[in-house]
Amino acid sequence: MTRYVLGFMFDQDHKKVLLVEKTSPAWQAGKFNGVGGKLEDGERAVDAMVREFREETGIATDEWDWEYRLDIKSEVFQVLIYMAEGRIDLARKTSAKDSPVRFPVNELPPNQLGNLRWIVPFLLDRPDIIGTVIYP
Repeated sequence: MTRYVLGFMFDQDHKKVLLVEKTSPAWQAGKFNGVGGKLEDGERAVDAMVREFREETGIATDEWDWEYRLDIKSEVFQVLIYMAEGRIDLARKTSAKDSPVRFPVNELPPNQLGNLRWIVPFLLDRPDIIGTVIYP
């Protein structure tokens, strides 16, 4: 099973969220998603979240900045979803790949990955729940 992390950083007021416009993989190209990527062999999920966030946004975080909230899995993949709050205004493009962009949480872009329609509200509205979603 391939394991991934996906993180959503919100501003201090939870009015804006940092997303990246993806260039790869092909099925995500041109769409907005949270920040994340594949776990390396032997890597803890929270360490992968810290690494991926720094690589894609230029923002250094620590493991205690990230709160594990949701697990999406199927027979072939697992996505561990984290949330944090911080200075999303400091995000910058760090490579030729993805571009970080800040959006009001109530005005997400139309070209977002479909799951964001419920993931972002879930993260903000249900801080008391850690959930699992299983795909058939």
